[in-house]
Parts: sequence; structure tokens; C-alpha cells
Amino acid sequence: MSSSTITTDTASRTSGEHTQTSTYRAPNGARASGILSPTEAQSKEVEGTTVALLNANPDFALPDTTRFRDYKYSVGFKPDYIAQPEVGYGTGSQYGLSGFNGGTTIVLSDLLGNDQIALSASVYGQISDASVFGAYSNLSHRWQYTVGTYQQPIYLPQSNGTFQDNPDGSRTFSAQYTRYVLRNAFLTTQYPLNRFTRFEGGLQFNSIGRSLVELSQLCFTDGCNSLQIDNVASAPAYNFLQPSVAFISDNTLFGLTGPITGRRMRFSVSPAVGNLRWVEYLADYRRYDPVIFNTITIATRFLTSMSVGRDELSFPKYIGRPEYVRGYDSENFTGYECTGFIGGTGSCNTEQLVGSRVAVANAEIRFPIIRRFDLGGLPIGLPPVEGLFFYDAGLAWSTGQTVSLTKPANYDFKFQRYPLRSYGVGLRVNLFNLAILKWDYAKPLDAPGRKPNWTFSLGPSF
Repeated sequence: MSSSTITTDTASRTSGEHTQTSTYRAPNGARASGILSPTEAQSKEVEGTTVALLNANPDFALPDTTRFRDYKYSVGFKPDYIAQPEVGYGTGSQYGLSGFNGGTTIVLSDLLGNDQIALSASVYGQISDASVFGAYSNLSHRWQYTVGTYQQPIYLPQSNGTFQDNPDGSRTFSAQYTRYVLRNAFLTTQYPLNRFTRFEGGLQFNSIGRSLVELSQLCFTDGCNSLQIDNVASAPAYNFLQPSVAFISDNTLFGLTGPITGRRMRFSVSPAVGNLRWVEYLADYRRYDPVIFNTITIATRFLTSMSVGRDELSFPKYIGRPEYVRGYDSENFTGYECTGFIGGTGSCNTEQLVGSRVAVANAEIRFPIIRRFDLGGLPIGLPPVEGLFFYDAGLAWSTGQTVSLTKPANYDFKFQRYPLRSYGVGLRVNLFNLAILKWDYAKPLDAPGRKPNWTFSLGPSF
């Protein structure tokens, strides 16, 4: 029964010659609040009203709970998210992957969200070059687990390619690439101690296929044929197991472009056993201390990742990326050309940013520039913008190299390493909650003659 109050009194009251009352709108019309409906009048006359009496009264039409039936819950998956499918056909692509290409991603879950399935696939011309991912997560118990597998091909150029003149006037272009196919099967579990802290464990099987391929293309005066891809040489795959255990804690509160208060930490150990052997140690600790809450935040981070063992040089780490040490490499964010194992020459200008063991320290002062800016009467506005001042320091080294806190005399980066530092300013833009755009203007302190430079990247602040 809904009500529409004519006056604010809940009972009749006389004021002078006028009577004030409340009026209720009922299914059969309006009535004064002092007049009970037949159902209410009948229930008021019942002495000692009980649930049984109310159930027996047809005017109330309460359901009979004795006729309820219990059904065992069964998991039924329904789509939660489906990425826009893409289908196309390409010829003469950068890596010679001519043919049909396309892909999509779909995430399924049950009604309670305890069971989840994620599937993703991208095909580029041939099945051997397909990127495939599949995983199942069960969150219905305190012990939660995820099991899955994926395949990811990687092509890395060995050279820029060469042209050869043919007797018929045509030219043949050829270039060699190192081709890796990463295959992985994994199981991860986690046990939350509370809302902010948990333990994690896992086991991975990794297989890395290796081959050298050559891309060639025959060109005439009126155009070129499709690129051809040929296997030049193959090497035995690397197969190894990686168990892991980790402790994680995170009580941060996020703002528009990154955390604004709290702390985060992760400590993990992961040995590798098989064709490759080493032990991976990781320690990552971050703090966010608000000077003025939700306005100015001092963010600090210390991170170290160390590979120790026989094959620690197999997967070198690179600290010249924008999220680690800014200002030393504005063009390349991977450093793959600095090591022969993954297709490079083993010598490069940024080799001192590469090592099997790294340590990075960062400090930022973050502040808002634009929180909200509406464009007149239009239903849109400028995205939030935040600024920052930063100071970075990072060190990369490998077994056999000596480490010092300052640049040694007669410094040779092949045998000695010291921390590289930089400072600068940056901007963070929250692009309508779709992505975080980051611009950083960094001045390297340990690269004589190198000018400050801008770098652009995507992703939230550390």
C-alpha cells in the first residue's frame, strides 16, 4: 500500500474550525489515515497474531513455505565479456605472415562468479604462429586456484635485410629472424589470510622452441610478390619446470591515475629445473604517503629481481623501460638487442642497463592538475590530469661483474656496474577510464652528453 500525504500529520487533529488529517492512496481509492482497511481491521481483531495465522489468512496471500523446494546449485557458464572479433587477410606483412588473421577474447563465469573461464586466440596466417590462451579459475573455497595454458610466438630481427640484383632485372629482398615459440602450462593457488594479505604458490612447465627463419621477397619494376618464410635452422627446445611461492600484501587506495595511500609488497622465490637451471628471487616494496590526502602523495618503491644459478644469463632483465629508470633509452623498451640469446648481437649502447640481477629505486611527488573540467553545457569534459616530480636510480649486473655505489675509475661496463640516476617531471592522464597515458621528461645524470628526452607509455603509475 503506497501513500500520498496531503498534510504532514499522521493522525487527525483539530486546529480552530479545520480538521487536519493524512490521506492514503489505496487500490480502491483514497482513505483517511484514521480509517483502517478491512484487512488491517480484521488482523487487528485477531488476538495473539502468529505467523501461522497470517499464513492462514487469504487476505494476506503469504506463500506457503512448506511447499518450497530446494535445488542443488549447478554451475552454468554465461558470457561476461566478449571482445570485438576481428577477421582480415594480409599480404606482405612485416614478419611474412601472409594469409588470414583475426582473433577474439571471451570470459565466462557462473551466477556466483566463483567459476571463471577465459579464452583468447589470435591467428596470423598459419596455426604455428597463433597466439592462444585458456584458463579456468575456481574461487569457491578459501584455497583458490587457476589452471591454464598459452602459446605465444615471437619474431626478433637479426638484421635489417639485404637486396640482391638478379639477371632478369628483378631484386630479391631477404632478412633473417630468430623465431621463438613460448608454450606454457601453469597452475597457481592462493590462500588469503584477510582482505589485504595472501600466500601464493604455483607450478609452471615452460617449453621454448627456437629456430632461425628467413623472409624473402621477389620484386619487379611493377611490384613485389608475397613474402616467403623459410626455416634456415632449428635448435632443441628449452624445457623446464618452475615451482614458486610468494607472500603478497596490498592495502592501497587508488586515485585517478594510481595509488594515493597505503603500501604494497611482494616477495617470491621461483627455482627453475630442467634444460635451464637458476633460482629467481623477487622483492618489491612500495609506499604511498599522502602529505595532503587525495591531493599530494609521496610515492616510493624499491624493487630487486635476481636470477642466481648456472643459466641466470638466459633471460636478462632490462631497466631502461619507462616504469623503471627513465631517461636512458627513449627508443627501445625491451633491450633484446643487448644479448645474443634472444636474437641480439650481445653489444649495444644500452648494455649497462641489462643484467641477470637488477635493483631499482624510485621516488615521486604526485599532485593534481585537472580534477574536473566541463566544457560548457556539453555532456563531456577534459579527462583528469596529474603531474609529478620524480627521481630514479637503477643498477643492472650479472655474475662476475663488480658493483660499486659510484662510477669507478677507468670504468668498463663489461666488468663493472654502478647505479644510473635520472630526474624529471611527468604527466598522467586518465583517458575516460580506458587507459592511463604517461609522459615523462627525464634528465639522465650518468650519461655525459645525452640530452633530456621525452618518453610516452601506457599504464598506471607504480
